[in-house]
Amino acid sequence: MKYRLYSILLLQCLAQFASASGGLNRQEAAARLEEAISKTNIFELPSFVMKADIQIELGGKLVDGTYELLWNGPDQWREGIRVPGYTEVEIGGKGKVWVQRSTDFLPLPIYKLHQALGFGSTADSPQSTSLVQPVLTPKDTIQKQHERKEHGDKLTCFEIENERKIPSEVCVDDTGGTIIRTSQMFKDSDLQPVGTKIFPRILMMHRDDH
Repeated sequence: MKYRLYSILLLQCLAQFASASGGLNRQEAAARLEEAISKTNIFELPSFVMKADIQIELGGKLVDGTYELLWNGPDQWREGIRVPGYTEVEIGGKGKVWVQRSTDFLPLPIYKLHQALGFGSTADSPQSTSLVQPVLTPKDTIQKQHERKEHGDKLTCFEIENERKIPSEVCVDDTGGTIIRTSQMFKDSDLQPVGTKIFPRILMMHRDDH
């Protein structure tokens, strides 16, 4: 399968939620978020190959590169990134990850690329920015639920509060039943089947109009 990725710089943890109040059934909401993540969690598949053309910003201009992920389960995978002036290879197996980079540090544009992907082995993005990671941790609580329209699509959005009382919002597309990442940072499109899952063919991370 072939993806087109753009980068400008580039569920089963269920909490013991309180009983429903104010019309919000927290356990049903948690189950809906878990189901939405499962639809795009391609890492539940036994194997796949992802090849992508990428663009990242280096020195104030966009440069082209390539990304490749060979997945044969959590104990056998290989991820590679190649852009002008930088290469990276990561190999995972049996609880270990081997990393080889052409620099002694992780450049910010490559970090942003991992954020856009939402599953890179070096990504430490919040769950709300991922298409494959559980949205909820055992210490998170769902506080509110509301509906809104975005680009003509009807979304059901949930306000989640972590143990430090910091809120975040996660939305589900009412038509497709998939997670919609925050439009303030991401624009994902062209969802297509990948085995029994679905996944965007275009992933974009942006900053304002860039």
